[in-house]
Amino acid sequence: MTTDLNMDEPHEVNAVADKHTGAMTTITGGTKAVVRELVPTHRPQSELDLAMEGARTWATNTIVDALPRADRQAQAISDHTRQTTGVLAAADTTAGDQVRRIPI
Repeated sequence: MTTDLNMDEPHEVNAVADKHTGAMTTITGGTKAVVRELVPTHRPQSELDLAMEGARTWATNTIVDALPRADRQAQAISDHTRQTTGVLAAADTTAGDQVRRIPI
C-alpha cells in the first residue's frame, strides 16, 4: 500500500512523523515476538550444540535489549519533528504579520 506524502502544513509533517513512530513500534514488537520463538528443538548435547546455544542466547538478548532504544529513537524523531514544525510555523506566522500589506 502506498500513501501520498503531503507535507504542506505542520500538522501533515507531524502526521508523517507519527506514522514513522507507529511503524517502528510495530516492527520492534514483531521482532521481539520472532526472537522469542528462536528456541532450540532439543537440549544442547555436544560442544557444538553448546556453542550454538551460547551464540543464540547472545544474539537474542542483544536484539531484545536493543529494541527499547529503537522505540525511544523513533519517539524522539516524532518529538523533535513536532518541536521543529512548531518553531517553523511560529516563525512563518511572525514573518507574515510583519509583511506590509499593499492594497492592489
